[in-house]
Amino acid sequence: MQPLPVSALPNREYEAVYNGWVDKFNPIQTQVFNALYNMNDNVFVGAPTGSGKTVCAEFALLRLWSKPNNGRCVYIAPFQEVVDLQVAQWRQKFGKIQGGKNIVVLTGETSADLRLLESGDVIFATPIQWDVMSRRWKQRKNVQTVALFIADELQ
Repeated sequence: MQPLPVSALPNREYEAVYNGWVDKFNPIQTQVFNALYNMNDNVFVGAPTGSGKTVCAEFALLRLWSKPNNGRCVYIAPFQEVVDLQVAQWRQKFGKIQGGKNIVVLTGETSADLRLLESGDVIFATPIQWDVMSRRWKQRKNVQTVALFIADELQ
């Protein structure tokens, strides 16, 4: 399989996110690109650490943002350190895309987290934090309207 060029993303603003540090996507990213960027299927990407799975997750996120009324994304990572690292990277990468995306981190305090959930385009949380938010999902419209759920580092 020929590596996909960054220009496979049919959006100049999305291409600009990757221009300057990558010209072509790696073999794993190339193989999953169509499923993540062009389809609505659930996808599991199992690959070794350092193989570019985060970029794969970004394909799904960019697809979400290319739809009208695009909804919100929840990103779950097992440890707060992983959450904090990814938040910093995505704020830098996506903070200005489409006029600016609001990337928030749940705190573990329910009333504050409900406000964050309402305002965030991407909501970062640990499994415990998300469990607290989603337990009463029938009463929480903002939980029901999550359009993309990314679970990272599932060891």
